[in-house]
Amino acid sequence: MKVSTDACLFGAITPVSENDSVLDIGTGTGLLALMLAQKCNCEIDAVERDAPSYSQAVANVSMSPWSSRIKVYHADIRLFHPGKKYSLIICNPPFFENHRRSSIAQQNTAKHADQLSFRELIEAVSKNLKSDGLFAVLLPANIIEKFVMLSAMSSLHVLYHVYISDRESLHPKRVITIFSPENQETKESNSIYIKDAGGNYSKQFRELLQPYYLHL
Repeated sequence: MKVSTDACLFGAITPVSENDSVLDIGTGTGLLALMLAQKCNCEIDAVERDAPSYSQAVANVSMSPWSSRIKVYHADIRLFHPGKKYSLIICNPPFFENHRRSSIAQQNTAKHADQLSFRELIEAVSKNLKSDGLFAVLLPANIIEKFVMLSAMSSLHVLYHVYISDRESLHPKRVITIFSPENQETKESNSIYIKDAGGNYSKQFRELLQPYYLHL
């Protein structure tokens, strides 16, 4: 499965602290879990229901220097009972709720939200997040408003947004949103564009991704 630039930005931007307990919902190949483990000494539970993706995540984690701090579970988050709560939950959920389905079953699972609705995701977050924890999600800009409304109904409040554009002159295509169960004052939102007017990676992008990209 391909690694998207947006997902890499998500991993680089998501705030994580020393000794945090992290839950990665729908880890896929384990990208986000590995990026957060590289940042600091946190413990990560990564959950994936798709069998081939789970196997790939296990292989990727086992070959990394952080394998002792990442546990990968082959499980449905709706049926996952870890016996603890987390200080950070991250999720890069399927975007393509209304797109025509691909012919490959695994791609359908990865791309369509039928397997886990937004309401079910929010319910899983509310159940597993500490009262002072954070929830980070990456979504398309055109559906974030709906997701924010549903989250507010479960007492998950927006702390801030980070809007991602391909270029500075273009409208945002994706949004990283950080939520908290505590109704704190909303912080100022930020914007990041991937490439500058000349078609090169922007300074913002290079600074964020340099620790993770070998050639940047």
